Amino acid sequence: MAAITSRQAIATVREAEHYLRSCGIRLPQFEVTAKRDEDRKIPVGGSYVMHEGKETLLNMGRYPTTFLARWFAIHELGHVLWLGHRPLRWPGFRKLFGEPEPENYETIYSRESYKTVMFGTLSWHCGPQRPRGEPSWYGKLAGGEERFCELLALMYANADFATPPPADLEDLWNGCWTHGLSRMV
Repeated sequence: MAAITSRQAIATVREAEHYLRSCGIRLPQFEVTAKRDEDRKIPVGGSYVMHEGKETLLNMGRYPTTFLARWFAIHELGHVLWLGHRPLRWPGFRKLFGEPEPENYETIYSRESYKTVMFGTLSWHCGPQRPRGEPSWYGKLAGGEERFCELLALMYANADFATPPPADLEDLWNGCWTHGLSRMV
C-alpha cells in the first residue's frame, strides 16, 4: 500500500482545518507542508508541529490509509490549537490535560505513539488497543498535550465531534469540549 502524496497530505490537513472551523473553533495562523524526512528509515509518518517566534509550521507526514492521515492531521492541528490558545490557563481544562510531558517522553513516543491508531476503527473500543478512559496508550502516558491531541484524533478519525464518544470517554470528551474547545472560538 503506497503512502499518500504530498498534495493529498496537505489536502487532508486543510479538510481537518475546515472541519474545526465549521465547529466554530478558531485556529491560529500556521503554515502547512508535507516534506519527507529523508533520514527516516520507513516511508510513512513524519508529522510534526514546530513553533518559533510567531511562526507555526505543521508538517504532515505520509500515511497509507485515509484513517491514518485523518488521525495525524487532526492530532497535529491539536498541537496548533494548544500553542495558539494556551488552554492550560483554564482550570477545568488543566484538570483534565495538565499533566506535564514525562522525562522519558522520547521512549514513550517511540514505543506508544503508533499503537492505538494502527488498530484503525477498532481504536474506538477500549481493550488491548486502547486503555479504558483514555484516547490511546500514547495519550495516557505522554502528558496532557498529547492526551488532548489524541482525543481529538480518536473522535475525528472515527466519526466526528458531534458523535457521542465511547462511553468510557464521555466525561473526558465533555470536559474537553466544555473547558477547552468551546473556548477556542
